[in-house]
Order: sequence, then C-alpha cells, then structure tokens
Amino acid sequence: MPNDGWNADYFEDEFDEPDPWDFDSSTYEQRKYRRQNRVVESHVGSPESILEIGCAEGVHSELLLERFPDADLHGIDISEAAVERARERTDSDRATFFAGEASAYLDSLDEQFDVIVWSETIYYLGDTMSVPEFHRFLDVVAGLLSPDGVLCMANIVGQDEGPEAPLTEVPILDAYKTLLAARLDRVHEARYTEPKSEDDAEHTYEVLGYVPSA
Repeated sequence: MPNDGWNADYFEDEFDEPDPWDFDSSTYEQRKYRRQNRVVESHVGSPESILEIGCAEGVHSELLLERFPDADLHGIDISEAAVERARERTDSDRATFFAGEASAYLDSLDEQFDVIVWSETIYYLGDTMSVPEFHRFLDVVAGLLSPDGVLCMANIVGQDEGPEAPLTEVPILDAYKTLLAARLDRVHEARYTEPKSEDDAEHTYEVLGYVPSA
C-alpha cells in the first residue's frame, strides 16, 4: 500500500525551522552538490533550463544558478515554507519555484529541460505511489528531459536510522535504477561513503546521471 505519511504536513513540520538537514551548513552536503554539478557540466556544458524536483530551501538551486549563468531554473517542493525560503535565498528572475505535489506540477509542464536534478526525494515519491503510478510518473520525468539533456540525482544508500531508513535499502534503490534504465541510459554512477560532522556519522550515497536513450 502507498504510504500517505510523506505529505505536506510532514515536511512543513520538518521545515518549521530553517535547514533541518544541514543542506546549507554542512560541508558534506556541499560536496554532494558539487559532484552533481560536475555531472551536469560534463554532459550538458552550459544548460539553458533546469528542473529541480525537491528543491527544498533552494541551497542547491542557488549553486546551480551560480554555476550555470545561462540557465533558468524551475524548482518544485511539497513544503510551502521551504519554497518561500528558496525564493528569498535565490532572489533571481531566472528562478521560479512552485509549492505542491510533484506529480501534479510535472503533469502541467509543456516544455523540456536541459537538466533535471532529482536528489534525495525518489524514495519519498516511490513510497507514496502504487507501482503503476510510479511507473507512469517516471515516464513523465523522462519525457521532460530534452534530447541532449541529463538527469542527475544523489540518493542516500542504506541509511541506518530515522523514518527514511527503510526507504533507502539497496534492493529498493536498485529497483528504482532498473525502472529508470528502462527509459534512459545511465552514463554516470559513483558511490561515496563520507562523514557528516553534524550528526557524527558516516553516510553512503550514490550520484547518478542519465541521458535519453539513443
């Protein structure tokens, strides 16, 4: 059964105070962003359009706008509080942010993007949809990628504790990668295990890149 617990109320509670996951303050998180940006740069160069699924408070959004000055960015997040902070943080006419359900927002788009950044939210969305619903959602995501574009993501692997831990088990993440590979070609895959000083623990994550199938 799909889990309806990962809803707007859950994330509004998480974002009751700024930066609940240390996205802004953590060197570990900043390193993760830089690695994703390098994947984007190596496959697209200088993109003109970026879609960020799960933009949170706009920490990565800001870095993307700085790294790729020719790009307009569309960000979506389920939390109103996070999106408002993203708007304040970026303060750019090149950035547009939307608060709401990702599936409904992506369905409403009638354009394609040079870059789609979709990090650390695939497991939430996968847990809130049935398999057929998620299958269709991936079709929508793949259809929003331009022919020469790249989809980049970073995902925690095997989180030890917390409510998200069961969502990050390796077989589940492997299933998502299989579903993505049925639509797109994987061109980058790297796994890192690094310390995060803010919670005094090591974490493992993967950075992945996909392009439209030839």
